[in-house]
Amino acid sequence: MELFLIRHAETDCNKNKRYCSFTDVGLNEKGKEQASALQDKMKDFSVDEIFCSPYQRTQETANLIFPETELEMDPALRELNFGKWEGLNYDEIVQNYGDLYSQWLFDPYLNKPPQGEALGEVEDRVFDFLQRIYKQYGEKKIACVSHAGPLKVMICQLLNKGKKDFWKFSVSNASVSYFKCDEKGVLSYNINLL
Repeated sequence: MELFLIRHAETDCNKNKRYCSFTDVGLNEKGKEQASALQDKMKDFSVDEIFCSPYQRTQETANLIFPETELEMDPALRELNFGKWEGLNYDEIVQNYGDLYSQWLFDPYLNKPPQGEALGEVEDRVFDFLQRIYKQYGEKKIACVSHAGPLKVMICQLLNKGKKDFWKFSVSNASVSYFKCDEKGVLSYNINLL
């Protein structure tokens, strides 16, 4: 199976460095340009199935990259729920939740934002998603349009990296990471291929 892990293009929340999970924002103008530019780059790679987080920003990104192609919405690809940190920036979170934020940064798999979700919960749903698509689409080319959190968790899982490696990976807006896998694991990969 070949996997193309695509992070949605830029939104105003990204531009303003605000934590955004369940707030259903669309792409800003720069984001639309990023996704349109990816369409040209992805023409060299034909995909068989496109899975997408159920939020507007991922759907817009996917529709601009793969116009007139049916998307399959999958809630497993939604962003980590930031709970009460939703819409806040770094300074606001540190000011109001300093100790809790430090604990979360130290171990986001165990700790979570107030009324939010731990990365361990994201890991469970992403693992189930990867298992499911591999069983169903074992030798196909699959695109997954999602968010930074789930994509970094997938990268860690695919590369058998530990939880401490989560912060080592960076997936920018409108980036594409590529993995070629078989039943034994990853054969080749390229983080931020495009």
